[in-house]
Amino acid sequence: MSVHNQPITLDESSVETVAVVIALEGDMAVLAAARKSACESCASAKGCGVSALAGMFGNKKLHFTVPNSMDARIGDAFVVGISQKVILKMASIAYLLPLTGTLAGAIGSSFFGASDLGAACGAVLGLIGGLALAQRISSRGDILNSATPTILRPALSPVIAQGKTNCDG
Repeated sequence: MSVHNQPITLDESSVETVAVVIALEGDMAVLAAARKSACESCASAKGCGVSALAGMFGNKKLHFTVPNSMDARIGDAFVVGISQKVILKMASIAYLLPLTGTLAGAIGSSFFGASDLGAACGAVLGLIGGLALAQRISSRGDILNSATPTILRPALSPVIAQGKTNCDG
């Protein structure tokens, strides 16, 4: 694998965050990024119950392994990104296939004269089929590889990457 130290630009718009290198494994880097919720930018966050729940469950770091394309060292901070098209594709697989299976099972059962209980059973079978299809599609190598974040460029400061700013007090 050739190492290049120039910033990478994704072809289409991407979702970006800052991550810090926490380990090196051969030519791969293990990065950690803070999980962020929409509550962090909301003006009502301090008085909102949803914000309290997000704080209870959303403060864990997200770890992922990427090719070390920038000669990263432990502690280095980078902007990483993933294509919005990839996120949309993965969300469609995860949500639309099971929903479509559920609806097809319920409507198909009703079409063939099943009772309400039969339509409910058809919906459950359709859901199971949709989940199985989503799992099979999402486990393909090309989809998994496209869902891996990419190191785009060095971050300005590792302090920002760890979620600490001058405003935290």
